[in-house]
Amino acid sequence: MDSTHEMVLRTATPETLLMGAASVIMGWAAATVHGNGEALPAILCIFFAVFMQLYNNWSHRYFDIKYKFGEYIDDGYDLSEKHVLGTYSLMYEIAKGALVLAAMVGLALMSIAGWWTLILGLFVYLIAWANSHGQNPLLRTRLNVFITFLVFGPVGVIGTDLVQAATGHTGTDFLTSFRSYVTWYDLGPAVILSLPAGLIAFASHLAHGLRHFQSDTDNSKRTFQTLIGRRNTAILFLICALLVSFCYVLFCLVITPAPPILWMMLAPVLVTAFMIKCYFNILNNQYIGTRIIEIDMSWAFLFLALSTYILCLTTGAPNDSPLQYYSLL
Repeated sequence: MDSTHEMVLRTATPETLLMGAASVIMGWAAATVHGNGEALPAILCIFFAVFMQLYNNWSHRYFDIKYKFGEYIDDGYDLSEKHVLGTYSLMYEIAKGALVLAAMVGLALMSIAGWWTLILGLFVYLIAWANSHGQNPLLRTRLNVFITFLVFGPVGVIGTDLVQAATGHTGTDFLTSFRSYVTWYDLGPAVILSLPAGLIAFASHLAHGLRHFQSDTDNSKRTFQTLIGRRNTAILFLICALLVSFCYVLFCLVITPAPPILWMMLAPVLVTAFMIKCYFNILNNQYIGTRIIEIDMSWAFLFLALSTYILCLTTGAPNDSPLQYYSLL
């Protein structure tokens, strides 16, 4: 039986924290394409994403126990042990603490990027709340995989890009300046890069469902993977792998100034090749009983995001950051 701190660390699901950070870094990369990259708000966005993800992870584990959804059974925990019940109650209190920390970071972002970030933060909170709380959370429905794509793709990447573009424009002319940078020129890189980011997270979720496919089927769990079947889920995983590289080709063709396609395609091709390897491992049932595929997918996402950031930083437009005069870059 795991000790209290081992249970807390295990249910924090560290691989999802890596994905949250990678999503923000991808948005940071998109902002640097046209000179909007901001180190301070980007780092704050990473902390916000990590704290909100912790709130979501620990909350959903607590409600799993409260409403007997059965995930604790998959984890091998016995509710007859007082130690287990006490630890799950502790998780929810820690989750509340993570939410408070996320709110503090959100207020810091609001002070440098404008009041509209409060709306974005509340939207993220509502997604986390609907995803994990109550007797019918989205986490327990077949929509869950699409929530994963939305959060780690468009919300994380485009939201981070907008925060950086808005930094320094918090005066009375905020709405006017907001309209000036909500254009395809500024948002285009983030829109396109949000697609491979969401696809990798989506594929990781598919792999998670495939890993639990037999037990979910035996226990009559209603998941997206059990709906479309094991074979179709594996094929969808392979399609996601191929689309990751296609999105980067689109990025190189559409965005101006055009990044060097050979250098830009190196990382996504490697990630696609890795995902194809995972596809064949899935067909051979090599991930049953282990979380290694989710962990590896998270590291692949982080590698892709960091590589994209470095290339966008070195090949994008000169930085026009209003914070550079205050030594904050």
